[in-house]
Amino acid sequence: MDKKGSFKKIADNKGFYAAILLCVIGVVVASFATIKNVVDENIAQDNIKQQQEEQAWGLEDFVNDPVEKKEENLPITDSSTSSSTSESGSSSATSDTSSSKTAPESTTSQEAQASQYVRPVEGSIIGAFSGEELVFNETMGDWRTHNGVDYKTEIGTKVSSIMAGTVKDVREDATWGHVVEVTSGDYTIRYMGLDNKVKVKIGDEIAQGADLGKTGEILAEVTTEPHLHLEVVMAGEQVDPERLFTK
Repeated sequence: MDKKGSFKKIADNKGFYAAILLCVIGVVVASFATIKNVVDENIAQDNIKQQQEEQAWGLEDFVNDPVEKKEENLPITDSSTSSSTSESGSSSATSDTSSSKTAPESTTSQEAQASQYVRPVEGSIIGAFSGEELVFNETMGDWRTHNGVDYKTEIGTKVSSIMAGTVKDVREDATWGHVVEVTSGDYTIRYMGLDNKVKVKIGDEIAQGADLGKTGEILAEVTTEPHLHLEVVMAGEQVDPERLFTK
């Protein structure tokens, strides 16, 4: 075989090997690409799974949040019924308001039931409650406050309890004559200027209109016409007795 034929044979062999090498390279590249796709897909799936887990954790926290649970329990009103609900609520509010206007006043508020109190005697007022204003006392010859109301009576006039209560004190006062003190809730009622034949004693539970005794003389106001001196203390404060009868 001559040199030219040998060279040709070698060239043909090199071409064959080159083709095989290219095929191998192609297979390797294709395999690498396939492996890369598989890896990328697995990574993507892992990322999706992780996101789903994070969302699940976040949802669990949301469900377990007590504040949000309170909001979930709030009633949900459909927009189609909100108008009727509002009208119903308005009607209910009107009904409640009307009921509150017509409902009887609380029995614990005695002043609110003042119109039910009875006057201790039948007689005109000859000495009004002065509050903090000073008035001249002709008997004592000085200026002082007048903490009660004087009701004109004849000596020996029956004195009635203006409300039910408990007799707290019965005493003889050198200035005010015989005094009967009755408590009822926040009220303390003082009937002053009775004679010495008082009909009740300390500790008695008396009804409204009960007979306490009869009017006598009041040395502190002896120059005034015969009368009953009535004082009312409410929650520790002197108040005008007439406010109980004029409501």
